[in-house]
Amino acid sequence: MNETEVSERLEKYSGLESTREPADFGELGGNLTYGGSFVSFEALRTAARWAGIPAKFLLKCPVDLQEILLNRFFKDVSGYPKTVFKESEIFAFINPSATQISPWRVIKTMEQSISSLEIERVYSTNGSVEIYTVGPKEHAVAVGDIVRGGVWISFSPFGEANPEVAGYTYRLACLNGMVREKEYARFSYARDGDPYEWIGSSTQNLYGAIEDEIERYRAMREVKLNGNLSSILNHLIESLPRDVQDLVKDYVLDRKPETMYDLMCLVTEFASHHLKNPRNIWSVMSVGGRTVEHLEICETCHQLIRR
Repeated sequence: MNETEVSERLEKYSGLESTREPADFGELGGNLTYGGSFVSFEALRTAARWAGIPAKFLLKCPVDLQEILLNRFFKDVSGYPKTVFKESEIFAFINPSATQISPWRVIKTMEQSISSLEIERVYSTNGSVEIYTVGPKEHAVAVGDIVRGGVWISFSPFGEANPEVAGYTYRLACLNGMVREKEYARFSYARDGDPYEWIGSSTQNLYGAIEDEIERYRAMREVKLNGNLSSILNHLIESLPRDVQDLVKDYVLDRKPETMYDLMCLVTEFASHHLKNPRNIWSVMSVGGRTVEHLEICETCHQLIRR
C-alpha cells in the first residue's frame, strides 16, 4: 500500500481531541447528541460499553430510548468517561485511565525498527486497527519462490485492548500472507512499560524470526499428502467458524495440493485474496502459519504430527 492508501484507511483517527466534561444525552433532528454534539455510530458502541448496556440492543433502540437509557446508566462509580471528538462529532467514549495509541506513531516506530518497511495491508474496524508490514530482505524457499518476513500488529487507538503482535510471512509468487501465530505476543502495561518501546523491540525480534522458518518451508515441500488431504485439512481448520471452514475446504480441495507446502500456500492464498472480514482473514492466515509446525504425517492414522 502506498502512503495515500494508508492515510485513507486511518483518516478517521486524524485530528481527534478529547475532554472529560460531564454532559447529558439529547436528541436533535432525529440524531443522538451529547452536550450538543452528534454521537457517531462508533461512539454509541463505546457509550454502550461504558454504561453497561449490550451494544447490539442499544444500537437497535430508537433515539429517544437511547437518550433515556444512557442518561440513566452512563455515570458509573468511576464517573464520566473521556469524550473523544472530531470537529463537531463525538467519535468515542473511553476510559479516562486508558492509554490512547496513535496509528501514525505505531507506524513510525515500526519503520524506525526496520528500514525500508512496507505496509502490505491495513484494516480499521470496531475500534481496532490491524497493520500487516513487510521488511525488505528476500529469502528463497526454492528457485522462483521468494518470501519476505514482516510483522502483524493489532491495537486499539482508544486503549480498549492492549497491542498484540505476531510474525508475518509474505510470499511474492502469489502475494499471499500468513500470520506466524506461534510468535504471538501481547503487551502488558504492568510488565512491558511503554507501549511504543515494546512495539519497536517486538518488531525487530519478529522480523529476524523469519530466518528460522525458511528451512521449515523447504522441508514442507517434501511432505507428501498421499491422498490424506481431506482429513489433514479438517484437522488444520477445525478452530475456524463453520461457514469459513466450508469456504476454505471448497477452495483447497478443488485445487488438489500434493504437499504440505502446497496446502499452506492455498490456505494463505484464500485468506489473502478471497475473504473480506479482517477477523476471518487473520484466522485463516494463522491456519496457514500453523501448517509449518506439522512436518510429519502419521502413517497409521494419517493425522498431523507437530514438531
